[in-house]
Amino acid sequence: TAWDPLNDEDKKKIADFNRDNEKALSIIGLTLTDQQLVHIHGEESAAKCWDILKKIYVRDSVGAHIHLTRKQFRARLLKGGDMLAHLEFMKRTLQQLQEKELIFSE
Repeated sequence: TAWDPLNDEDKKKIADFNRDNEKALSIIGLTLTDQQLVHIHGEESAAKCWDILKKIYVRDSVGAHIHLTRKQFRARLLKGGDMLAHLEFMKRTLQQLQEKELIFSE
């Protein structure tokens, strides 16, 4: 028999990784529309698919910062408005800025 450099633990890690990759690919594929799927057709890595889609659809620029910052500063709670919905909107917008690392230091 040929020498196998992988032990059982390594083989399990590889099998687990492949299983998780397949699950992620399935979720990505089921989530996208046909027009979006064309961008990742044939890719076998979920991470690569994610990177491709991120380059196409995520706005990580100064323009995104300006857009989200304006959105937050222009938000107003109208008289008689839903305070909880307003706070959720503000929280969501702040989280988007933080996720995109678009909050500039003071």
